[in-house]
Amino acid sequence: MAGISLTKRLSYGAADTAGQLVFCVISFYLLYFYTDVYGISLGAAGTILLIARIIDAIDAPIWGMPRRSGMPRLPTLYAAFYLRESTPRSPPSCRP
Repeated sequence: MAGISLTKRLSYGAADTAGQLVFCVISFYLLYFYTDVYGISLGAAGTILLIARIIDAIDAPIWGMPRRSGMPRLPTLYAAFYLRESTPRSPPSCRP
């Protein structure tokens, strides 16, 4: 830490703080959406968020491993394609 200036440390900290604030706002809105729009109980919504965090804690180190070639991992591309294609489409009456 001796080689890094205070300004650089504060700028990295500020960027991380901003990212966490955005994450908190999205999490709060998601909890509101699950309980008030979908109508599920608060305990079930909290369990959904807990399971998502546990899965993320397990798979984040796996997805974040660097490759020597610098190209994205093939499973990441497959997962992105699968999620894009498996997302339900909104009915025509809901489209703008």
